[in-house]
Amino acid sequence: LNEKILHYADLGMALIKAKEENVDPFIILETIMPWDKFVASVEEAKQLSRPMSYDYLDLLESRYNYLRKYTPTLLKSLKFQSTNYARYVLEALETIHEL
Repeated sequence: LNEKILHYADLGMALIKAKEENVDPFIILETIMPWDKFVASVEEAKQLSRPMSYDYLDLLESRYNYLRKYTPTLLKSLKFQSTNYARYVLEALETIHEL
């Protein structure tokens, strides 16, 4: 991800330079990165990106196996507390924990 941010910064600076010097931006761009590498980088960035309305729940599908492996350990190490209003939720969690 950091590599993509650095590419974006380099490409942005190259475009700024091209505009300021009235040079073809594609010529400047290719001094930073060959065109085919640029196209591949854009595709990779699309794969790394999250939706604009990003929510951590978006990761559940892709990270399910990872979460399934470590969630029981995490739940065992946490001590849940609740207000009186939510005590039934806490009791349900305790029941699940005992299973």
